[in-house]
Amino acid sequence: MILVVGGTGHLGRRVVTSLLADGVRVRVMAKGAAAASDLGDQRADLFPADVRDPRAVRDAMTGVDVCVSAMQGLTGEGGANPASVDRDGNRNLVDAAAAAGAEIVMLSVVGASATHPIELHRMKWAADEYLRHSSVP
Repeated sequence: MILVVGGTGHLGRRVVTSLLADGVRVRVMAKGAAAASDLGDQRADLFPADVRDPRAVRDAMTGVDVCVSAMQGLTGEGGANPASVDRDGNRNLVDAAAAAGAEIVMLSVVGASATHPIELHRMKWAADEYLRHSSVP
């Protein structure tokens, strides 16, 4: 099974739709189940959870072979921001994938670096580095 985190966003929704069209079992982790209801109609397994909650991320990762991180916290609400979502949320995914024996495909941003003037780019870089230095393929 493939877990898509951020599967209700513009890019993530494309990933989910493509995987479902190929007959792949997909679980979509999203904060609001309402935003993903149409994906459930397309046979996606919906898992309402917040990537900032390590326990929920571990639960979502159960039975998953590959996790696709297509999320971003730039336009988040409820306290979501690049640090809490793009850096810390991705760290939660990496840790949960390591425990579950899953692989990660982490979608980042062009120009991500530790010194980029835009916070989103710095937080994506931090997540990329965390994954690079982990045991997760």
